[in-house]
Amino acid sequence: MAESIYEVKKFGVGTSDVVTVPIGGGAVAFKVRINGLQRVEKVVQVNILRLDPPTQATPFGYKVGEKLEDANVVGLTIYFAAGTTVQIEVIATGY
Repeated sequence: MAESIYEVKKFGVGTSDVVTVPIGGGAVAFKVRINGLQRVEKVVQVNILRLDPPTQATPFGYKVGEKLEDANVVGLTIYFAAGTTVQIEVIATGY
């Protein structure tokens, strides 16, 4: 049987810690390790698992870790109102 020239892609999911936004609101930086992947190639979806009280959430973008030990870590920044309790989930592809 011939070897495949294509690398098998997998999906991975990571969940952040629960964070409470301080008085004044603002941007919150999240660092999420994606379980099941050694390297993240693309973020497919970001879900907000917990948003209490319900408020608007404005994402600013994300960055995948560049060092070998952080290759399965996604960092992202989202703006929230003050006093909001937040938890997010990141779904990504990679290998």
